[in-house]
Order: sequence, then structure tokens, then C-alpha cells
Amino acid sequence: MREIGLFIFTILILASCQKEAKIDGYEISGIIKNVPDSTMVTFGDFFKPTDSTFVIGEKFQFIGKTEKPENVILRIKGTRDYSELWIENSKINFIAEKGKFIDRVITGSESQRQADIHYARIKPLKKAF
Repeated sequence: MREIGLFIFTILILASCQKEAKIDGYEISGIIKNVPDSTMVTFGDFFKPTDSTFVIGEKFQFIGKTEKPENVILRIKGTRDYSELWIENSKINFIAEKGKFIDRVITGSESQRQADIHYARIKPLKKAF
């Protein structure tokens, strides 16, 4: 009985010592509403994507590593839906709706947050011209 108690105590100590795993690269978790399963999403340069995946249950994911923040294009293959995206080695969330990528929401990327602030500041200037 004492061995069982010692075993349980050891397991509890080991479990409490584990820290959350540090992200060594980027992990883009996305949701695209109103697209059927097996819709292809591409990632990378606009005309020459570097990676692709399929949407299943309106969800998709890209995992990789980058040396520095990088501006990429995420798009639904065969459509006009695309979005610029700043990636960096962090957990990034992308939420959009088919046909409305202009209204996408991206969180988890500091570079993207800064770009969104910049775009919001120049938007009134673009409307003036």
C-alpha cells in the first residue's frame, strides 16, 4: 500500500513540474465559415504557394517555423478569397468567412497587430484620394 501512495505522490510531483511547452515555430489555426470540407487553403506567395492544407469542419491548420516575421498570402484555392497575414513563431488564429476575407480577424501575431494599426491609420487617407 505504501508503494502505491509513493507512486501516486511521484506522479503528482512530476505532473506539477511540467511547464507549458514553448512554441518553437508558428502554428496557424484557422476557421473559414461557409466552406465545404476538402476546400484547399494555400499559404505563401500569391502565385507560388509554399504549403497547402484542406478545410475540415470549417477548420484548418498550418505549422512551421520562420526566421523572422514574414508577410504571406493565405487564400482559398480557385477563388478570389485571400488575405495578407504576418506570421511569426507564435500561435496565430485566423477567422474569416467565405467571400468576406476583407473582414478577417487575426490574433496571436504581434507583427499582424502592428500592421493592422498601420492600415487603420492610413485608411482615411486612402478614402480621401
